[in-house]
Amino acid sequence: MKYLLIYLCLISCLASTGYSLTCIYCESTSTSCTGATTINCSAGNACGYAYAEASEGTIQTKLLFRTCVRESSCNTSGSITYYNGKSKTATSCCSTDNCDPLPLKIPADSAEKNKLVCRSCLKSKAKWCYTSDMMECTGDETKCILQTAKTSSGSFALRGCATKSICDQGSQSTADGEVNIWCTDGSSNLQHTSYISGLFAFLLITFLS
Repeated sequence: MKYLLIYLCLISCLASTGYSLTCIYCESTSTSCTGATTINCSAGNACGYAYAEASEGTIQTKLLFRTCVRESSCNTSGSITYYNGKSKTATSCCSTDNCDPLPLKIPADSAEKNKLVCRSCLKSKAKWCYTSDMMECTGDETKCILQTAKTSSGSFALRGCATKSICDQGSQSTADGEVNIWCTDGSSNLQHTSYISGLFAFLLITFLS
């Protein structure tokens, strides 16, 4: 549960202010929201939705912000699965003042195995985790990932399976936190690649500035 809270709390600090587009701001625990509040975005941002969903066992948490989204992160989605848990993110953008973003494309769950096997662990207050526990990846999660994230709310390290889109976001650092990501395609002998699997991130630090 602590991972869910750390993972989702950062997004509330990431709305941009500045001197470019004016965007509607709202937040929700669903997949859409409406609001009358407007904010000014920094250059290089678009108006958009930024969505995060995290689950551990039977516990699930969702959080959506309509806010300023970094243009390079617009219209992306991805997921990470680890032992007993999963996270999903998605963004959708538009580029005029107070515009309405397109509906989000949230990654679908898949039970179809894709032959990739990754190590899986989750450790709080840590910069690294390593385990002999293995998991079979499914669907579009074709990368092994080890992620670390650190904010004022806490830190953690996580290993598991991830979509390529998550890995492509790369490492990020803002005043609100730091994320590092490394990924691998895995191999038939995962011991040879596990040390470069990738550092887990608060994915939304990548989307918002």
